[in-house]
Amino acid sequence: MEVLVKGLPDQMTERNVEKEFRPILERFGIKVFQCQKLRSRGCALISFVDKNKGNAFLVAAHSGQRKFLGQPGVVLHGKYLRCSLSRNEPDPYLLKSLRKEESELYQKLNRKPRIVPGNRATLKAERTPRSFDISAIKCGQWTYTGRSLVFSSYWSRETAGRVVFGPRNLLIKLCLHPSDGYSHQLLIPFSTIYSFTIGPKDRSLTFSLYYPPRMQQSTEPSLQDALSKLGYSLEDQLEKMTLQQQGENFKRERLCALDDSHEKVVGSCLCYRFILQNPSDIRSVDPTSQISLHDGITDDVVL
Repeated sequence: MEVLVKGLPDQMTERNVEKEFRPILERFGIKVFQCQKLRSRGCALISFVDKNKGNAFLVAAHSGQRKFLGQPGVVLHGKYLRCSLSRNEPDPYLLKSLRKEESELYQKLNRKPRIVPGNRATLKAERTPRSFDISAIKCGQWTYTGRSLVFSSYWSRETAGRVVFGPRNLLIKLCLHPSDGYSHQLLIPFSTIYSFTIGPKDRSLTFSLYYPPRMQQSTEPSLQDALSKLGYSLEDQLEKMTLQQQGENFKRERLCALDDSHEKVVGSCLCYRFILQNPSDIRSVDPTSQISLHDGITDDVVL
């Protein structure tokens, strides 16, 4: 359904019209709509899916007896707006897009938190970013061997580390030197991930990136010895810290590569593979819940 609105202030943009009409339309249960400001002065088109809700809005807008926002009809910035049904049929592709957006919105509102039977973790723990221990990191490219697509590694290093899925970033903490604890880290924003591939056979997580990750090195003395003297484990302390707290406590400097060998391939190899230390962790990695996928990001699962 498409409604023509006349009498809008000339200086209003499409964004302003949408902002002003959102609370008005929500009173009639219209949560998803699109505004289009026309070239004609003070005119705009508002498109939405449900005709019944749209007719209820038009009745309220035309009714002089029904009080709407304290005034007869629709009043915006002291001006009376004239709302009427558009003569033209709405774009079918636009309606299809609005239906999809509306369906996703209601699914999100009605979605219940997933709780594994027998798991005593609280809802707060369910929302905590997941982390997985790794035993190796590789940097390479996707290439073809015959007709098969395979990962070719041009740099690799066996090292203890941890992959942490945060709200917007992927944090990889590396222990390149055992005596220094987690001395290096990689930060990969989800917006730079092109594809995410899971390899159950070799318990690997492979991320194809648009840009190289941000690499950093700790500038502080090792915490491993200090915590061990106090009877604490570095892993236990990191487990209790949030992703933001870990970043704040990591005094760092930027690096262009993790070592001399990595420096030779860091500019041309944008695929990073991490080998999970625990084989059973591969079943806990879910791309749809671990990563908020953005436009252009795909999650490819390789069996």
